Amino acid sequence: MKIITAIVFSIIFISSACAQIVLKPHIGLNSKPLDSDTACYFTPYTGSFNTTGYQAGDTVNDFTLFSYNGDTLNLRRELGKGKPVVLISCSYTCPVFRGKVPDINSLIAQYSDSVSIFLIYTIEAHPYIDISPYFGFVNTSQQNINEGILYRLARSYGDRRYVVSRLDSGMNINAPVFIDGPCDPWLRNFGPAPNNAYLITTQGIVYSKHSWFNKSPLNMSHDIDSLFGITGGGGGQYTGTFNFRRLGDSIVYGIAGETIYGHGEFVNNSDDTAVIRAVRQVENFPSGWASSICIDVCYSPETDTAIFYLPPADTQSYTMYFYTAPSPGNGMVRMTFENVNIQNNRFNQRFYASTSLTYLSDPNEIPVEFSLSQNYPNPFNPSTNLEFGISELGFVSLKVYNSLGMEVATIVNEVLSPGNYNYQFSTVNYQLPSGVYFYKLESGGFVETKRMVLLK
Repeated sequence: MKIITAIVFSIIFISSACAQIVLKPHIGLNSKPLDSDTACYFTPYTGSFNTTGYQAGDTVNDFTLFSYNGDTLNLRRELGKGKPVVLISCSYTCPVFRGKVPDINSLIAQYSDSVSIFLIYTIEAHPYIDISPYFGFVNTSQQNINEGILYRLARSYGDRRYVVSRLDSGMNINAPVFIDGPCDPWLRNFGPAPNNAYLITTQGIVYSKHSWFNKSPLNMSHDIDSLFGITGGGGGQYTGTFNFRRLGDSIVYGIAGETIYGHGEFVNNSDDTAVIRAVRQVENFPSGWASSICIDVCYSPETDTAIFYLPPADTQSYTMYFYTAPSPGNGMVRMTFENVNIQNNRFNQRFYASTSLTYLSDPNEIPVEFSLSQNYPNPFNPSTNLEFGISELGFVSLKVYNSLGMEVATIVNEVLSPGNYNYQFSTVNYQLPSGVYFYKLESGGFVETKRMVLLK
């Protein structure tokens, strides 16, 4: 049987290698961009990733992209080497992509002799400060904040190259990374998605497409085996069961106008895979609020239903995103989590959020190793020193808001090394009138907000 399989593999591989490559016209870059080349604006896309880009059976466009070091990837030339190509889009600020790196490395270890595998770096999925191109709201994500992966949308090609350099140094990725052009030619043709993937035959035809790379039940290894005529595996209905538990208080707190998060966890308590459907049943929000769900992948606010697979004895985190308005308010989302194959295995869960102009501390939150070394004097004047200390390298934000919750001054907004820092408010050169203000200090998962009175 092993000999027959090898012969079939060889025949298919040789015949496909000799087939004519017929690609659609070349798109995008003809030469490496300059670092100073301006990045084009990308209109936020919150629709389905399934319907964008190419579909199975489509012929793709030829393209040329460059790596951080200037190496070139040309699709026609690569297919001319006689091997199918796997293209996986990526973004450092996409936690889902980062979680798939072990799958990518495993794919390379298994198939690098027979398939060429490349990562295509596109736009930031969860940029810091800026509106996310896949949500239409600022959605930095709690995981990015916790891990210090805080990058803004690229303003230039050089910005994108810089983030790729940080990706290379921060993660153990065995696939070469090529960078989309300043005006995103690859993304605009292969589809706006933070982690989609294509298996392309040597003729330039899409054999399979993943709107999310390796999102169950999709599996790129199975697709490659199928392309080469190698069959196997079982089927049937999954019969696993699960539990859901909320993590933390039922109410989460934050500053009005910011994104805040509620958390939970799915646990498979059986010896088979569970197929779980998450449905957003009710939103009860003030004007200007919205929500979205993040499970195995993060979905846009327009998506109310998501289905995912949970392997036996495994866990899966859940995040409820609340996008709040500048005015204080309270909101609620009611979710249903149900087993697709077992009717009585289901959970109803409410998530609540509350915002104000000052930070309402969660009683379960314990700030660790990061705070202002002294509070502002109240009242204070512009000559007051603003002092704080940090214990490890990280992104620090210290901002001032007026009584309406509007940001009026940015004191610090950058990555700082461990140490003590001292800023005099007068040197910041903000001409603020006397009145009531709030400062907000952030680093990692720590947030401190307090009221202060400015007298001149």
